[in-house]
Amino acid sequence: TWFYHDHGEVQAPILLYYHIADSPDDNPDYEPGSQDNISTNTFRQQIYTLRENGYMAIPISLLINTIFYGADLPEKPIVITFDSTTEGIFNKAFPILEEFHYVGNIFITVNDIDKEGMLSVDQIQELIDAGWDVGSSGMNGYNLTADYEVLSDEISNSRIQLEALIDQPVTVFAYPYGNTDDVILNRVSSWGYIAAVGHTWYQNSKHNSQNIFYLSRFEVLNGQTLAEIFADLPWQLEYLPTTIPTPESG
Repeated sequence: TWFYHDHGEVQAPILLYYHIADSPDDNPDYEPGSQDNISTNTFRQQIYTLRENGYMAIPISLLINTIFYGADLPEKPIVITFDSTTEGIFNKAFPILEEFHYVGNIFITVNDIDKEGMLSVDQIQELIDAGWDVGSSGMNGYNLTADYEVLSDEISNSRIQLEALIDQPVTVFAYPYGNTDDVILNRVSSWGYIAAVGHTWYQNSKHNSQNIFYLSRFEVLNGQTLAEIFADLPWQLEYLPTTIPTPESG
C-alpha cells in the first residue's frame, strides 16, 4: 500500500552494494571471499527477506522528490544502490530484482563503460528502461579528497559524459569511497547535481534537505548474516527465512 508523504524528512534506508558476482565473468577483479563481493544466492536471499518483510524498493529519484515536494511512497520504502560498473550487476542482480518487482540504482564510473567485464551502454539503457536510476561516481572513481586537481573531471565532466551516453539527466553523485569534505560538497552541489550519496559516516535511514548532499547508506558486505544486515533497518523483521524458494517454484 502506498500513501502520500508530505515533503520534509523521509525515512527510507539506502543499501550499498558493490559487486554481485560468482566468478570473473561477473567481476574482472573477482576474489572469492572478498568483502565487496556478494554471491548471487546470497543476494537473492537478502532481497527475498526484504520482500517478505514488506519492504518495497524505490528509485532514489523518488526519495529525493519526496524530500523536496512530497510524493506517494510505500509503507516501508528502501533504496538499493550499487557502486560498481561490473557486468554482474546486469547479469545477476538485475534479474533477481526483476523477479521480486524491485528497482535498483547504479552509480557508474564512466571510463569503465564498455570495457571487458563491465557494463555496456546498451545494458545501462536496459536498466533505465526497467525503472532504475543512474548516477555518476566519477570518470575514474578517484578518491576526491586526495587531489583537488581531479575534481572538475571527476564531478562535472563525468556527469556531462554520462548524460551524453544515456541521453538523460544525471542528477545524483556517489562519492568514491564515501570520502568528501566541504570543498567537494560545494562543488557537487554547484555542478549540476541535486543530491549525493556517501557511505556510513553516520548510521541513519532518515533523510532531509539538510543532508541531501551526503545521504547515508548501509554497506552490505560479504560474510554478514541476515540478522546483522537488517539489525539497523528501521522496521523490525517479522520473518527471517532460513531457505528461499527457487525461481522455478516461486
